[in-house]
Amino acid sequence: MDKLNLLSLEKEREGLANELKIDIATAKNISKFESKAFVSEKDLIEIEVLKEQLNNVAEEKKDLINKIITKIEIENKNAFLIEVKVLDPGIIKDLEQALVNYIKDNSFIQNRIAANERTLLERKAKLQRESRKLDSLKAVLFDNYASMAKENNRPGSNNVILSDKYLTDPLDVFDQDLEIHSQIQNIDYQLSVKPDFEVVDGLTSFKEPDSASFPKILVIAFFASWVLGYLILGLFKFDRYLSALSKKAEIQS
Repeated sequence: MDKLNLLSLEKEREGLANELKIDIATAKNISKFESKAFVSEKDLIEIEVLKEQLNNVAEEKKDLINKIITKIEIENKNAFLIEVKVLDPGIIKDLEQALVNYIKDNSFIQNRIAANERTLLERKAKLQRESRKLDSLKAVLFDNYASMAKENNRPGSNNVILSDKYLTDPLDVFDQDLEIHSQIQNIDYQLSVKPDFEVVDGLTSFKEPDSASFPKILVIAFFASWVLGYLILGLFKFDRYLSALSKKAEIQS
């Protein structure tokens, strides 16, 4: 935003128009850019302090732990509010798309999106490999339990007797498989939605109250003083008229 503000100070605004890929007329209607983070640096520092305190307290202090969890779950901690002051609100729609493209095409943002996508794909591949291993393990478990059923089933009974050497709980395997599947679905969702860069809400146009110009203020002040002068003069003449009537009444009496 500082870079755009410097370009908006130029008279011809060619630099701003080239940077945002907009026409000169639109660039000349831009007055100022402002941005601020939804979550302040103070809040982020407080989160880190609370995390450090968590390592030094006993488990029974649930109130502090709950406070830390609440802080950690702050949404939009990497989001920014961008404001643009313009002379003509009619340019807002085109300017919004230009501004979004300008930020999105920034090399830092592009590198961050690519790095996060690469990390997600690598984790997805690892989870898929683990899922295939679990599928093989489940097949082995089925075969083992089928074999054990044949060995341990007594004539006339459908009970399966397991010895202590079989310590693997099949439910743990299935639970782990479901957890991996859930993580893969979450990764697919993030790859589809691409939350690394998104517009939470578009620009909304607000008109500032029109302020009277200096010449207009002078004209209004002149007419106001002129009317006020006539009122004072009228009151003065009316007072003299009342005084004359009072004197005339005294002479007649």
